[in-house]
Amino acid sequence: MKTIIVNSGNAALSVTIYNPHNEETIMLLHGGPGLPDYLEDIAIFLCQNFRVITFDQRGAGQSKLNGHAFSIDDYVDDINTIAEALDIRTFHVFGHSWGGLLAQLYACRNQEKLISIFLCNPFPGVGQKWIMMEKDIIQFIKLSSSTVQWFKILYNYLAARKGLEKADKAMRRMLVLLWSSYAKRYGLSGQNGEFKLRGINAKALFKTRANLIKTPDSSLEKLESIKSIPTLILFGAKDIFLQTKWITRTRYPLAQYIELDGAGHFPWLEEEDNFKQLLLQFYDMKQ
Repeated sequence: MKTIIVNSGNAALSVTIYNPHNEETIMLLHGGPGLPDYLEDIAIFLCQNFRVITFDQRGAGQSKLNGHAFSIDDYVDDINTIAEALDIRTFHVFGHSWGGLLAQLYACRNQEKLISIFLCNPFPGVGQKWIMMEKDIIQFIKLSSSTVQWFKILYNYLAARKGLEKADKAMRRMLVLLWSSYAKRYGLSGQNGEFKLRGINAKALFKTRANLIKTPDSSLEKLESIKSIPTLILFGAKDIFLQTKWITRTRYPLAQYIELDGAGHFPWLEEEDNFKQLLLQFYDMKQ
């Protein structure tokens, strides 16, 4: 494993490479936006058979950004720049949560570079689909939190959204509260927490959000790669998306679709054995 810096436009991306001597590559796209990478456990499992690439997305974690460029094109260019820097012509893409939406947006523009697509608990879409998802998540949080927790989460969300000097701290507090509530609901209290709290970027979250809301829903309907590239859509049956899972499923009727009964939004934590078995099958891995 080694970590390098890849310059992409006005961003300096912190990129980690597992098993660098293997040619066949899987690139992992973490969730957020505005969070550092948290997919190390999946990378370690996959690197038994593949070169695995992870990176902190622009402005988050150890990746630096000069300015506030968070357009879809910026995120797509970052993936291409990393691939070019490592001389990777084709690769598998695995995207979790927001990273699952980013994987779809990338595939719309670069389907010829993709060997397969694994959408793990993906955000359902842009434009009005994003708004629908936010309402879905709010409902989930209300159901999962006490009244006091809910108001604390809401207060910190609004503080982070204002973009003041302490916005990143407010976002960290919000995530701690969310994780505490989530871990209790799913019996993960013994976990240290899925989110690494250093390098959280509130501007990355809200500026990316604004750009995604402006993007028309039809932009993802043009995705043809799903018809010719092996694709798996995975959700937890108890995911944070209570009502909007159907959007991704109906968008790609030919894709393999699986729900794990005991999983929520982090299936490698809640259904570790079953999740690993899916990885072994989908990527035809040898143990």
